[in-house]
Amino acid sequence: MTDNNKIQALKHKIEEVEAEATVERSRAAMRLEELKQLYEEKILKERELLEKNLGSLEEECSYLKRENKLLQQRHTLLLDAFKNVRNETFEEYISIVANKAAQSQIKAICEEAEARAKVLQKQCKELQEKNASLEEIMIAFKDTVSAKQEEIGDLEDCVNTLNVDIKKSSTKIRNLEAEKDEISKELKKSKESWSSYKNEVKKAQSRYDNETEDLINKLDDLEQKHKELKGDLEKAKEREAAQQRIMQERVSRSVQPHGNQEEGSSSVVFSPLPLMESVQKLRVKAGGCGSRYGLDINSHNVMAVVHDYYSVYLYSEETTVEEKLCTCSYVINCLVWNKEGDLLAIGGRHNNDIDHIIQVWDIPTRRITKRFQITNKNQHCHCLVWNDSSITAGTVDSIYQWNVKNLGEDQDIEEGRAVLLKVLKQNENDNYISSMQWSTCKSRLAMITRHGDMYIYDEKLKMISKIRAHADYYDALLQWCSWDNQVIATCCKEGYLKIWRVTNKIELINKIWHESAFFNIKWMPSKQAIISAHKDKKLILWEGSNLTNIGTVKSHTGTPDILALNGDESSIVSKSGKEIIFWKSFD
Repeated sequence: MTDNNKIQALKHKIEEVEAEATVERSRAAMRLEELKQLYEEKILKERELLEKNLGSLEEECSYLKRENKLLQQRHTLLLDAFKNVRNETFEEYISIVANKAAQSQIKAICEEAEARAKVLQKQCKELQEKNASLEEIMIAFKDTVSAKQEEIGDLEDCVNTLNVDIKKSSTKIRNLEAEKDEISKELKKSKESWSSYKNEVKKAQSRYDNETEDLINKLDDLEQKHKELKGDLEKAKEREAAQQRIMQERVSRSVQPHGNQEEGSSSVVFSPLPLMESVQKLRVKAGGCGSRYGLDINSHNVMAVVHDYYSVYLYSEETTVEEKLCTCSYVINCLVWNKEGDLLAIGGRHNNDIDHIIQVWDIPTRRITKRFQITNKNQHCHCLVWNDSSITAGTVDSIYQWNVKNLGEDQDIEEGRAVLLKVLKQNENDNYISSMQWSTCKSRLAMITRHGDMYIYDEKLKMISKIRAHADYYDALLQWCSWDNQVIATCCKEGYLKIWRVTNKIELINKIWHESAFFNIKWMPSKQAIISAHKDKKLILWEGSNLTNIGTVKSHTGTPDILALNGDESSIVSKSGKEIIFWKSFD
């Protein structure tokens, strides 16, 4: 809307307001005249009625006065006549004979006069009340008139304000008209310059069309080169994938056991045993192992296992070929493969003759590539776990961590270390870190002690939370869920299996108790279930969420205390002190 339209609308609005004010003034004046007329008519009628009533009363009073005078005259005449006839006064006669009748008549007349006087007083009072009511009506009418006059005043103020706005708008219109003239002049100049600019644009458009054509031609050439490079890249990826497959095949072949040729047999330790169940795939004889971490299987399905506490053997389920890797001078507590399956870490108890109780073997070359030293003789290595290229060790009261790629051959300085709380170190010979594992996303480390205290650490080994998961002296063990980074399963020889949710705190989700002690547990991704090994020589498969028993097998001749998943995690391998059983997939 332009300023002229706004001013016209404003003027129209002012006219409408003035018209409404005029109408309101006329209506108020007419109403005032009507009310005045009604009031005067009502007062006049009331006065006429009052004068009429007063006239009637005056006439009656005059009549009564005349009657009273006549009665008095008659009374005098009668008194004189009576005295002449009876020789006695009328008063004497009246007092004797007619005293009662006269007095009754006089009394009646007085009562009638008093009644009429009361009626007249009542009528006067009513007239006074009506007069007061009329006065109240008049006051209310005056208030109404005052209110209307105030409204009229407000309307006049509004009209005055609108007049001021009109004056301001008029000034603004004059200013706008001046600006309009200036703009018109500038527009004229712009039109003149636009013609020359238009000619320049045409020339630029011609140059743009020519350059666009050149760029399209160049783009076609680049697309052709891109297709060629994409083809070369795909070929390079195929060659790289083929090389990776070749490398993996080479690694897989290189980590396979070569056999114990020096002993003249390809199967000396792990001799086959008869199968006892249809779900068993292979059953072999095995020697003693002093820990629940004395067996592990890599991604190439090669098993590393501790034999007779001091030796480590490699064994292939597919070829049933075994190879003795090494014999240590200390008791071996644990061993673990890295993710690629070419490095094997071995840890054990301190020996007075050797300080390097942790070794990392490069299996393709069958040589030790790293040795790690823990100077404290009481800090035996009870469990090991890989975190990409770092190895994490759990001892009596500390967690040590080294980066294998960044260190030399022999190291005695840990990359990271977390020390347990003082309360857990009171019985160092009795309590220790019994189980430890990194989450699948490698952002959190879960640890539990033999006495059942569970701790969660971040990637820098800073403690996040802790909880008492199980009772003392029941060899607690834990396992992260392989498909949920917030779920941990724990068990102990007291007979409890518990599921925990780990966020900023540790919360118990579910638990069960079983009559036979838990010796080991393992999550099975293919079933989304937990398999457990028990003192009564049974393996039990539990549904992962509600811990319902969905399968049980009993085939071990001794108590199975070690569980491991095969290379593709589709089936389980279990070990007791006498045998190792390779199981088929649990369908």
